Amino acid sequence: TLKKLKQWEKQYSDHIILVTYEKNLRQGGARNIGLSYATGEYIGFVDADDWIEPDMYEKLVEQMEQTTCDMVKCRMLRDKGDGEESCFEPEKGGIVTGLYKRKLIYGHNISFPENVSYEDNFWGSLIAHYVKESIYIEQALYHYFVNPNSTVMARNCMAQLDRMKIETMLLDEYR
Repeated sequence: TLKKLKQWEKQYSDHIILVTYEKNLRQGGARNIGLSYATGEYIGFVDADDWIEPDMYEKLVEQMEQTTCDMVKCRMLRDKGDGEESCFEPEKGGIVTGLYKRKLIYGHNISFPENVSYEDNFWGSLIAHYVKESIYIEQALYHYFVNPNSTVMARNCMAQLDRMKIETMLLDEYR
């Protein structure tokens, strides 16, 4: 993967910057690093095992620029790898189907908790607290790969305790 990423960075040097770290900072840390490098007016997230429609961000930006909203979200397709997809609405913590104004994130100093699972539940709930206006488009533009070995699918494991930790962190943040 790193070899491929280096090729893309070289080929698209005006649009891609490759950031690597020796230490695994987990999803929250990786997202925070990405946010520290972000310079665009809008910010979106795609998980490593998922994919998006080629025009997803074009459609979300179009909606963003036609309104005064802080956030635009679309529908998601769940793919189990068996050739069948099912469409569903992202839950309140889901962040990957959205496009967010950079000033919303930086204006409220919102970052991801690090070294815990379900960091997106924390961030998504917190960002929703600050959003004044949002738009939801009915098109399914994000493909979520249902990995049976992922943290989200795991049951009776220590990572499940992070859900409680995240909710406690949210309560503290709201206070």
